[in-house]
Amino acid sequence: MDDPKVHGRMRGLVNRAFGSSALSRLEPSIRATAEELTTRVLDRREVDFVADFALPLPASVIGALLGLDPALHSRFKQWSDDIVALSATQPGDTAMLEQCRRTVAEMEQYLSQVLEHRRQTPGDDMVSDLLRSRVDGEALTAKELMGFLFLLLVAGLETTVHLLGHSARILAEHPAVLKQLRGDRSLIPQFIEEVLRFEPPVQGTVRLCTQDVTLAGVSLPRGSPLLVLQGSALRDEHYCADADRFSLERKGPQNLAFGHGMHFCLGAALARVEARVALEALLARCGTVSLRPEPIEWNLAMTVRGMRNLPLEVLPS
Repeated sequence: MDDPKVHGRMRGLVNRAFGSSALSRLEPSIRATAEELTTRVLDRREVDFVADFALPLPASVIGALLGLDPALHSRFKQWSDDIVALSATQPGDTAMLEQCRRTVAEMEQYLSQVLEHRRQTPGDDMVSDLLRSRVDGEALTAKELMGFLFLLLVAGLETTVHLLGHSARILAEHPAVLKQLRGDRSLIPQFIEEVLRFEPPVQGTVRLCTQDVTLAGVSLPRGSPLLVLQGSALRDEHYCADADRFSLERKGPQNLAFGHGMHFCLGAALARVEARVALEALLARCGTVSLRPEPIEWNLAMTVRGMRNLPLEVLPS
């Protein structure tokens, strides 16, 4: 983990891409994509919401930010799934470990080609910005550039896909909430905050103790690995009363779903904008959202929780 001063400077390189002015410029294109996907969903009516809506929307956004090939959007999701699955891989699971190695190699090859192309032909995208950026007068190293792109691609896709999927599933399971939101769409941001608390896409964060420390009476020596469970904290009865119940009326403390402090998620504001615009488009035209009988398949990871598919029937209003 970087020294706090270095970490702060590195975050500053990409912070402007997620600022309020940048998001305002992005919102019209996000809305246009959400409207197009809503039309697709209503035309089909019986859909896999993940494949037909929750994946294409953030894939188009992160692809545009990084200037990536739109034809590879589905491939981006497979890469993201494999990377987050590493957290749940057992030492003896040689097939999964080999798949993850192949994925990392594919990502490195593709992103190296993207970087080389931007060096030759800079554009108006974050990859070009990173290549132009300097920290203490020095350009980012190849390792730092690759690390940034891995993080932005995986985190920018995986978490928002799951936020949209959880939102749609909760609407299907709570028709009264769906009706309430359709009647007053100003409640959508409040709904998103409760989805983030009730079903946070990021369930845990892996940390390493840089020094001896005592937490809740437990001594942890330097070098100890630690899994910080946001999902548990957000259901903690000391933090939130009646925490296992979804409530649109909940008035709680600061939402911890995107972390806290110096490691607060850079893309939190973007994820909230994507979710709000998506739900505005859907709720304006969708009258009924219900689960179909096909089974839901969940991802396998210790850090991220979400659905690989979500069979829904969506009817127009």
